[in-house]
Amino acid sequence: MSVLPVAEAVFKAHQTRATGEVRMRAGGRVSVLGFRDGDLVTADVTFGYQGMAQSLLGGHRIDLATLDALWARGDAGKLGEEDLHELGTSTGTAHELHLLSNVRSMAELASDASFKETAVEPAFDPLPGMRVVRAVFEAGGAEVDDAVFRCADVGACEDWLQEEGDRELLETLREFGPLSGLTPSQAALLRVLDLSGKLERVEGEEWRRREAERLAEEARVRAEAEAEARRIEEERRAEERRQAEEAMAWFQESAREEAARKAAEEARVAEAARLAEEARIAEERRLEEERRAEEARIAEEKRLEEERRAEEARLAEEARLAEEKRLEEERLAEEARLAEEKRLEEERLAEEQRLAEEARLAEEKRLEEERLAEEQRLAEEARLVEEKRLEEERLAEEQRLA
Repeated sequence: MSVLPVAEAVFKAHQTRATGEVRMRAGGRVSVLGFRDGDLVTADVTFGYQGMAQSLLGGHRIDLATLDALWARGDAGKLGEEDLHELGTSTGTAHELHLLSNVRSMAELASDASFKETAVEPAFDPLPGMRVVRAVFEAGGAEVDDAVFRCADVGACEDWLQEEGDRELLETLREFGPLSGLTPSQAALLRVLDLSGKLERVEGEEWRRREAERLAEEARVRAEAEAEARRIEEERRAEERRQAEEAMAWFQESAREEAARKAAEEARVAEAARLAEEARIAEERRLEEERRAEEARIAEEKRLEEERRAEEARLAEEARLAEEKRLEEERLAEEARLAEEKRLEEERLAEEQRLAEEARLAEEKRLEEERLAEEQRLAEEARLVEEKRLEEERLAEEQRLA
């Protein structure tokens, strides 16, 4: 597979994890890509420059209408952080797309490229070498050499897968087959994997020869299979004819045997029908007798049941009357008990009233006696006070007269 000079130099720098510069020449100008440990850390673009807006367009971050709007505003060449934010792209992502777009543009235009190990001063954060390699290989376009590929181990290619369709593409390469409708990114992936030894490669002419041989072999096997199928079909038809003749002979013999069997069967069926009819009549007679006996048994059971129920009703009535008598006696006894209790209660209340009345009279008598005694005491005290007062007046009068 033909590889652009720049792609070969960048791939070598990445694979060897080298530190140095890839110098590209085009029309007397020299552009430089600086690598440290296989990752891109500086870029001096002197030809094929792509502006930020063009890079975003190539990276599918904006469409042509947006690009035209940016050119109309005069902002296409100087997109700031706020502009990128409005476009839905971070500054870091925009920087990577810008670098990769310029790498891709320089790879397309460069007529020569070489790598030289030398000290490199980083100008920006390292950009993974795998992404740079994919970008320079995309410069080769969407066409690949006249060859077919097979990827036996997709997992071994994992490090090189960057886009959503990459794995799906490799899954289609489980077997050798022609490729069509590749995008530049897919073609770049195949070039990288082929150069890395991750793919099995067969030149187109060789594959077409093998494919012609395979098709010829398939045609031969198919022809042999068809001939064998025709032979088997002829044998099958002959066997079917033989089996049909045998079947016809067997059918005729079977028809004769069937006629005899049918006659014997009809006689057997008639005899069986006669015996069955006799058995049916006997069975109907037996069932009728059993029915009558059952009806008599049921009538007897019904009579006995009615007698049993009448006896139960009589006994229940007697028990009910006895219970009513017992309850009446208990009621009368209870009424007598309550009357006696009432009488005793009345006597108790009368006795309590009598005793209360006697106590009241005794208390009144006591109080009256106490009142009379108190009156006598007070009268005596008043008398003594009066006598004392008169005595004092007498003594005072005597003193006055004396």
